[in-house]
Amino acid sequence: MLQGAVSERRLSPTGCLGSMQRDHPSLAQLLALNRQIAFISHDLRQPLTAILANAEFLTRPDIC
Repeated sequence: MLQGAVSERRLSPTGCLGSMQRDHPSLAQLLALNRQIAFISHDLRQPLTAILANAEFLTRPDIC
């Protein structure tokens, strides 16, 4: 009896759609997250580029 109820729920399109909507974020949420990640990575990239350039300069043997 329990197996029948579980298998019917799996086959039910409304049950599947409802669980998919709960389990997966909406497009608007993904776009907002993408914008935040892009903003943070841009802010980190600028100082890291300067650090990398200076580190490469300091590894040159001809500077004293």
